[in-house]
Amino acid sequence: IPQPLPTQVVDRDLVGELFANLIANAIKYNDQAERWIEIGYREPPSEYPKAAAAWQFYVKDNGIGIPQQYHEAIFHIFKRLHGRDQYGGGTGAGLSIAKRIVERHGGRIWVESAPGEGSTFWFTLDDAAGDADPA
Repeated sequence: IPQPLPTQVVDRDLVGELFANLIANAIKYNDQAERWIEIGYREPPSEYPKAAAAWQFYVKDNGIGIPQQYHEAIFHIFKRLHGRDQYGGGTGAGLSIAKRIVERHGGRIWVESAPGEGSTFWFTLDDAAGDADPA
């Protein structure tokens, strides 16, 4: 985590589950000898200094990556890109749950990825209090 994350008013348990799902996938879908995960955010453009929804949080890894044609499909329930026993198994519900948590907080989630180049999952969260100053 290169810098402290901004403080926002959110459901702590749900956002904890969001991060847990994204981090677990970053670990699970990685075949590198040296794995790494970075968690951070991008500040909003200067014309929106207090716009909470403009904070873009990310979980980035050096894993196997995701082909472009699946960038939307991976957020659908029970959508797995690999066999059930590959990469530690799973049901294919984690990213669907992550999407629902983000949407429940008035945000959106998307991925930037390519096979063999890792993945960066980006998401925004609406801050109910409107105070998104870094902690």
